[in-house]
Amino acid sequence: MEGEAAIIGMRLLLKAMSSGIYFGGNEIANWNRAKGTLMVDDCGWQTKLTMDRLNAVLWRLDFHVYRERWNLYIRDWKRDVDYVWDRSHVIDLETRRITPSTPRRFNVKVSRGLSEWYERARKLVEKKPFLATRTLDGAVYIFVNQWYRRISRRVLGLYIRNGGFEAYYGMVAASRVYSAFMKGDASTVMRSLMQGGYRIDKAVEVLEKLRDFGVDLNVLPEQVVSQLALAKLVEG
Repeated sequence: MEGEAAIIGMRLLLKAMSSGIYFGGNEIANWNRAKGTLMVDDCGWQTKLTMDRLNAVLWRLDFHVYRERWNLYIRDWKRDVDYVWDRSHVIDLETRRITPSTPRRFNVKVSRGLSEWYERARKLVEKKPFLATRTLDGAVYIFVNQWYRRISRRVLGLYIRNGGFEAYYGMVAASRVYSAFMKGDASTVMRSLMQGGYRIDKAVEVLEKLRDFGVDLNVLPEQVVSQLALAKLVEG
């Protein structure tokens, strides 16, 4: 159902596109209605801002462009596959076939100590319903979807303060999520979400996402419950 919703959301977005999506005078995305394909292109500008604009389109189809050790990759979350980013790609909206599609190669020689650390961290994430960190004017909460992926996790972040809340949803590198839980610091994950995720403005959407994550709303801190309840009342 989630995959179907993503495709429907993408089609609604693309339907509104007259010819393409432009950024800085360059066409970075174009839907070919006849072929049912989406073209994405960085137009030679491999900056964070350009990738953010591309991801604003790609997340609806469950794809994501990310940078690791100065290299860029495009990930198909539904198939759990990573490809080398080749500046321009064409994605078939029905089959999810991506062209070109050079697979990313991973170093399988991971030390035993690192493997054990990852396993401890993963179990900690599964055990704790959320991670909270106090700030000067409120608190940051992160919730991790228990659907496990090898290199990234789906995360919902809430920044609760007296003036209201900010909520972000997206994919965060598993190593960053695990490090945050091991250190007890949610702020690093929240910064990643604010930079690479998308913002959720409605309290009802936040509550729906929490339910999708399997979070028991009865265990939420009073600060979170009161702010979301107030925002929901204001939204009507």
